[in-house]
Amino acid sequence: MGRRRIVLIVGSLLIVFVAAALAVQQGRLFWRSLDLAHSPLEHLRVRQAPAQGRVSRRLFLVILDGLRADRVGAVPILDRLVAGGASRELEVSFPTISIPQYWAMLSGVEPALSGARTNGYRAVPLPVDNVVRAAHEAGMTLAAFGADPEGPWYPRELWSWFRFSRFGDDYRDALADSLREQADLTIVVEDWFDQAGHRGVVDGPEFDEAARMVDADLGRLVAALDLTKDTLIITADHGHRDEGGHGGDERECMAVPLVAVGQGILPGQFGRARLVDVAPTMAALLGTPAPAASQGQPLVDMLRLEPRAQATLLERAARQRQRVEQVIAATVVRAASHDVLLRGLRLGLLGIGLVATAVALHRFGVGWSELVAAAAYLAAFVISFHLAGGRLSLSAARTSGFFVRVLIIAFLGGGLVWIALARRLRCEHPQLLWLVTALLAGVPWLCAMAVVGARVGLVLPSAPWTAMGAWGGLPLICFLPWLVLDALVSAGRWLSPKRPAAGARPAAPRSSAPQLPLRPARGPRAA
Repeated sequence: MGRRRIVLIVGSLLIVFVAAALAVQQGRLFWRSLDLAHSPLEHLRVRQAPAQGRVSRRLFLVILDGLRADRVGAVPILDRLVAGGASRELEVSFPTISIPQYWAMLSGVEPALSGARTNGYRAVPLPVDNVVRAAHEAGMTLAAFGADPEGPWYPRELWSWFRFSRFGDDYRDALADSLREQADLTIVVEDWFDQAGHRGVVDGPEFDEAARMVDADLGRLVAALDLTKDTLIITADHGHRDEGGHGGDERECMAVPLVAVGQGILPGQFGRARLVDVAPTMAALLGTPAPAASQGQPLVDMLRLEPRAQATLLERAARQRQRVEQVIAATVVRAASHDVLLRGLRLGLLGIGLVATAVALHRFGVGWSELVAAAAYLAAFVISFHLAGGRLSLSAARTSGFFVRVLIIAFLGGGLVWIALARRLRCEHPQLLWLVTALLAGVPWLCAMAVVGARVGLVLPSAPWTAMGAWGGLPLICFLPWLVLDALVSAGRWLSPKRPAAGARPAAPRSSAPQLPLRPARGPRAA
């Protein structure tokens, strides 16, 4: 093998490996950049005065993590509470991830604007005004409990606000102590449904077991409350797909139940509302101002308030939302316009780069056979990904084992097609086939970087483009093992000694002496 060929092969391998490494790093940075340290609404601190005094002696917010709206009937006590209390369906905003939705129901701000967009937000101080802050400033006793062993869902800066808090398997004992101490606002997170959903179970025996656990916990809580003085609100942060998993904008993930009973609640079934409406509704029950940046509307139709108080509450909430919308228009709309210009520039550069690369590869000798093989790899990868159940949704990656299984199927589907075509082509210059395949495999990643950028800013991309920003490099990354395999096979073919085919006669050895031209045979000399 010549030195020039070795340099070309090693250089091609390095180019592809570096590109794949950049795709991995970009996907990680993109996901981490979803959370914003600063919200465009963080400077809103002026609250509207409450329309009425405190209604509830103690307010309990129970978040049944992962419970879909159509699975309420699986929990017997919820059925009984629905019969005697208020119920409705709530719409959740993308992304349907737990901690962003906890803050949505406490601040009244959707994740796209609160800056809380992933579960990593527990490490970021919350700058947006919320019900917890208002209750703390009013001198109320706060409590927070949950089974999550990772600890509190709120940042460390808020730990001192909660007089009672416990997270882990023993949280029930601490909750009992809090009930005896009469905490004013208690937030409990039950994650049994979420654990089942992440295992791909949204129905069946395992789901029924989770429902029994929730039923028992809620039963103990309801038995400890005096619903003539206390108020219980039960809702969820998101649902799960039929296959399990959440995070995307699927209908199953974005519809959750709301059940409310006790003091200040009017029984009945009410129309659809939004999860961000929970925050101003809780504020009305506690007699505190609604969060200053709330986009929600108090659910006065299910509250036992005086008519004048209801009208005042709605009027002040509308005035507040108008102020919030003005801030959004002044910041987010301007940021969106800036993103459009940058996207146009990135797309233009991408187009120029792809054309220049294609021309260069063509001049080096890339023909139709290499292009067909490269296109076949990408097509087979995408088709296998979809046939295995994969979708451009964050929900696919949030089910234990499901996304790994989908990736293995896509990896095998695309790679086996490509390796078969690569072996059939027997390219004289395989590095050209490697480069053109890597280029086409990297097109989804390059398009994602052109459309949404390497990092997320103030404007949250749509659900499919958010997934593409995190996963766009997968076809390129999954190409690496097949590239290594083909390189090893090619190297073995180049280094192996050439053997004559079976039945072929060996060539006569050449003499080093100069060869003289043969003279034509002459006939017998004439007599």
